[in-house]
Formats: sequence, structure tokens, C-alpha cells
Amino acid sequence: MGIVPWIRVSAGKKTRDRSGGSAPAVGPVSSAVDRHDPGQWLASQQLIEFARGNAMESKLGPANAPLLVVCEIVTITPGSVPLNLEETKLFDLMMRAINLDRTHSQLCAISPSSSNSADASINQTVSQLCGAQTAAVLFFCRGQNISDQTTIRQQLHTPHLPPLPLWCVAHPSDLMAKPQLKRSAWESLKAIKTTLRSE
Repeated sequence: MGIVPWIRVSAGKKTRDRSGGSAPAVGPVSSAVDRHDPGQWLASQQLIEFARGNAMESKLGPANAPLLVVCEIVTITPGSVPLNLEETKLFDLMMRAINLDRTHSQLCAISPSSSNSADASINQTVSQLCGAQTAAVLFFCRGQNISDQTTIRQQLHTPHLPPLPLWCVAHPSDLMAKPQLKRSAWESLKAIKTTLRSE
């Protein structure tokens, strides 16, 4: 397939999904995530506000975007952002690799540590941010337990919608620090592209 700007494309291991199609392997979840049902765990996480210029935001991007991107913020400090400048550049390259841009995604942030997020959390969960237009969810998780092991595609459970396809991928900061994680991330991105095309 050639080379995309952020990773050399190579064949990854694949599994079969229930529909008989090929379901690419996806990245692992962080230690804070319930490994038995990461979709249910993620859906219940409260959004946090982050700095954007002089304002505080809980989400970025159009409300009708088909892709919801959830970023994990480990430590909240004044001026915390879901993605710093270098991470944002990598995220943009990743989206371009599957023919998406910021108009196709809505970005939000969570902080699984209650001690970190108590002051910054708002009364809205990830599942409440999902709407009829949401076709897929990408969770950028981070932490010391990120590895190059992969798991199958998950589902995000919401009370008002059918389960949404969910891919847990290493946060861009971890992708830059551990290039071996990029293979499973690329497989997940290709699966997201296929999912959004079918909508």
C-alpha cells in the first residue's frame, strides 16, 4: 500500500468479526479500563473541561461529526489539553491517512483518576455526547500498561443508541514514544475508515 506519513504500512494480524468480515486488531486499553467491558466503562466516564485559549471547553469539533475521539488526560494541571501541539500534528496525520479531517471528528477528554478530575469534570458523560450521527468511537488511552498487544474491536454502550463500534488505541504521546504501537493503531484506523464509509 505504500507509506503513509506517520507509519510504514504492514500486514497486521486480523480476526473475524460476527458478520464474517475482517476485523482488524486494535490497541490495548489502559490499566484504568475494565478489561472485560471497556465500552461500558468508557461510556460512564465524565467529560472534563480543558483549556482552549482563554476559554474552557469540554469538546472540540462539529456536533454532527461521525467520529467521536476521546482522549485520556492522566494529570490535570492549569492549561491541560487533550493533545499538545506535537500530538495534534500526529493526530491530524492519522486522520489524513484515512481521508478524514477535523470536520469529521469531535474531540473530548476524560481523566479516569477521580482525584485528578474532581475539579475539572462536568456533568456530562461520554455516552451523553454520542448522538444519532455518531458512527464510531476512537479512545486514545495512555499509561504505563500500554503495550503492542492487541484486542478485538469493542462496543461503546449508550442508553439511548445501539452499541457503537469502539477502538482503543494508544494515545499519540505513546505512539511517538513507542513506535511499535503504530501497527495496531493503523489497523484500527483502517477499520474506522471502513465503518464510516458504510454509514
